[in-house]
Amino acid sequence: MKSVLLDDLIKKFETAGQGHVFNLFSEYPDDLKQEFINRAQLIDLGHMSSLIREVILRDVQEECSESLMPAELISSSFASNKSLDYLNIIKMGEEAIRAGRVAALVVAGGQGTRLGFNGPKGILPITPVKRKSFFQVFAEKIKVAQERYKCLIPWYIMTNESNYQDTTLFFDQNHSFGLSEVHFFNQGLIPAIDFNGKFLLDERGLIATAPDGHGGCFEALYQSGLLSKMEACGIDLISYFQVDNPLVKCIDPLFIGLHVSARSEMSSKCVKKLDSAERVGLFCKDHEHLKVIEYSYASEEMLTRRNMDGGLFFNAGNIAVHLLDREFAKSMGGPNGLKFHQAKKVVPYLDAQKQLVISEQLNSIKFEKLIFDALSQAKNPILLEVAREEEFSPVKNAKGKDSPASCREDQLRQCVRWLNAVNIDIPCTKDGLPLFNIEISPLFADTQDAFVAKWQSLDKKPEIVGETYLY
Repeated sequence: MKSVLLDDLIKKFETAGQGHVFNLFSEYPDDLKQEFINRAQLIDLGHMSSLIREVILRDVQEECSESLMPAELISSSFASNKSLDYLNIIKMGEEAIRAGRVAALVVAGGQGTRLGFNGPKGILPITPVKRKSFFQVFAEKIKVAQERYKCLIPWYIMTNESNYQDTTLFFDQNHSFGLSEVHFFNQGLIPAIDFNGKFLLDERGLIATAPDGHGGCFEALYQSGLLSKMEACGIDLISYFQVDNPLVKCIDPLFIGLHVSARSEMSSKCVKKLDSAERVGLFCKDHEHLKVIEYSYASEEMLTRRNMDGGLFFNAGNIAVHLLDREFAKSMGGPNGLKFHQAKKVVPYLDAQKQLVISEQLNSIKFEKLIFDALSQAKNPILLEVAREEEFSPVKNAKGKDSPASCREDQLRQCVRWLNAVNIDIPCTKDGLPLFNIEISPLFADTQDAFVAKWQSLDKKPEIVGETYLY
């Protein structure tokens, strides 16, 4: 960069109160200088200054629950009754899938570091027998839906700058698991700041940035041009899920049918909370608007409040599964889209002496957009309660609850239930775990109903007496 242009860039940062980030710049090698400049030029200093004024100067506020009421939902019992309405809704969803109106979207920006895994979270081996990755499980579910409905279902995968290369390489090495339409795009990055509103430098000396949250998918889809490509292909429904839940129904005709029949712009799934301490967002109703209160923003009163029968007053837990209307997603990706939230984090940084500081306490603020904030702006949102044991087993922790081990156990219990449904008795522990590992590939069956039908169609049924993989 010419010195005049560099001086102009430095002045812009100084005017914004962020000129300190150039203090070490003269000591950098030329390649790092260019990388620093490239990143600095992408930062909207006016927007950041506005965020600092509006957000950083006030602390995180707990949500007041006085005006909030439990969300209205469609219970899973509706599906189990298999009424005429249910069957018509299923048919409507299947027609939308068959017509090529549906795409899948997974947000997969996470790294497996917290799980003790060196690589993108989506690559983590997670199934009990074959140790398939999250990505392979989802790919097989999408492939099955394509074959069932004789259609093409494009899959959009949101990564970030830190795991894009590893993720795309993994798909290349596995030939995209047989899928022909897999598209990758990066979410946005936004500077992290200290508690005084100053930009931090990362371990390399670049301005420290962080992904802008799962709600950043709207803007990333919009700016990448992928929403326009969806429109050109006739896709107007986006099935959204997150990378850490292998039980998710990637393409669910019941959910799609409910969404289409209600002419909804955004719909969601939920499960009943296990207890007041479960760290999931709460669906609630705020003056006729459906919304989610993130666990960390909810007051103790809201988390623990009980009904007359002793059950939790706010009992609908967010499992991060949504259906999005394409045009609604487009509107959320524009200038009137989602607002940023602040999150206090620990961020390693270089100090003025070029020493890396790794704090033991919260020392910074990251900004993130939350996808469920869009619900309050969506027309006719639907909330479907689903069975936790069939659709929700997230991997958040290295050990204990919501860990790879607990997730594999939930997959094993699901296999036992499906086999019990065809009168196969599997020896189990008192916790419902089989005495040997079993894995049912989505290519064999992706739901219990599909498993029963597949099993009954087999002329020669396999004996399940030891470790088993059905595919």
